[in-house]
Amino acid sequence: TRLAIARDVHAYDIDSGHWRKVGDIPVARGRLGSVAVTVGDRVYLFGGYSVAAHGRETTTPDVLRFDPATGRFASETTMPVPVNDTVALPWRDRWIVLVSGWHDSGNVRDVQIYDTRTKHWSSGTPWPGQPVFGHAGGLVGDSMVVCDGVTAAKGADGRHRFAISNA
Repeated sequence: TRLAIARDVHAYDIDSGHWRKVGDIPVARGRLGSVAVTVGDRVYLFGGYSVAAHGRETTTPDVLRFDPATGRFASETTMPVPVNDTVALPWRDRWIVLVSGWHDSGNVRDVQIYDTRTKHWSSGTPWPGQPVFGHAGGLVGDSMVVCDGVTAAKGADGRHRFAISNA
């Protein structure tokens, strides 16, 4: 149920091999489908969705910055196109690239690039394949690989039909 959505933040200590709670995400209802990526010594948490009492899922535009040294979150910015279940890739220890993902009622083709130094967004070339959510990706140097995910298309009854992508 929506009441089971936690706001907990945990850190793993590589030396001791133990997890510890370091705080809570500073949002009212918690989040599902958020993505996190590290640039420099900060962790950036993008979007996700919340679930209202009637069960409606709403994608959130929030971008939060977590400082592991202090254990504190700060509001960083908002996404131009809010997404959840996206791929977030750190690029050249400065930019964060968000590829496709889900927004409220469907997948989006958007590729959004966030500059962590200037705190500004720019648009990348739209995703060339069928838009997906729940996909995986990685960046090595300037080469990005993104694969799989789930496509969504509306059926004749207006309901989504989901299919696994092998792209």
